[in-house]
Amino acid sequence: MWEIYKREIRDKVKSITFWSLIWVSLSVMVILVYPVIRDNADELISLVEVLPPELFSAFGSSASALATIPGYFNSQFTVIYLFAVAIYASFWGTGLIAKGIEDRTLVFLLSKPLSRFSIGISKFMAAASGLVITNALIIVVSALCFLLVEPFSNIPFDYFAKLILVTSVWSVFILALSYLVSVTLNSMASLATVIAIAIMTFVINSIYLLEGVPELMKYMNLFYYLAIDSLGVNGQINMLYVLLILLATVVLFLLGNVYFSRRDIDI
Repeated sequence: MWEIYKREIRDKVKSITFWSLIWVSLSVMVILVYPVIRDNADELISLVEVLPPELFSAFGSSASALATIPGYFNSQFTVIYLFAVAIYASFWGTGLIAKGIEDRTLVFLLSKPLSRFSIGISKFMAAASGLVITNALIIVVSALCFLLVEPFSNIPFDYFAKLILVTSVWSVFILALSYLVSVTLNSMASLATVIAIAIMTFVINSIYLLEGVPELMKYMNLFYYLAIDSLGVNGQINMLYVLLILLATVVLFLLGNVYFSRRDIDI
């Protein structure tokens, strides 16, 4: 198991590096604009207060919080990143088993005295570790980059710590979902399915608070359980929902591994 884990991590180093560089670069560009928002906070708030508060909630902020680091970073970076990392995690999840089945690289592992469960858990844990490391790296560097425009005492490190938790829980959940789908469908079909779910979540998050939208839509919005809006406004997350997402992640992974263990694969 350990050898599989190490090989999977090594295979993902280049992907992690490029992904991190891209998003750190985007984060720095967002951060460098922050002083303009901060220094013109009163004028900005008076301009945007006429807009519906639901619009700001959809992007994890509020009119009054837009000039704060959490509110600004949430609205300009976090929500978009959550959508992007869901697609990124789905690429990893669908490739864990389905890609190996299609290109026959899984045959080598199945010919060894290893259980399918150990193969599945090794690959999944490597991918999950890679996603957590990637999220932590991007967010930690972003927090440190705020030192370019703010003194150390003004940086809300507790917000960034919670943001690492939220993004990691979300991306590993998508990883588990895409893993389950990938062992039941081919890699392209499973990838399309998970990306469609991510797009639907982003769209629902943008409209679920609008007047006339059924209350049920709130519970269909996966971002609702991450409490992104309250994280940007008051720095709070709902740990019960976080634990529920983690529980759902474990269930999805176990279901995927059960199906993988029973699936007929020609060797």
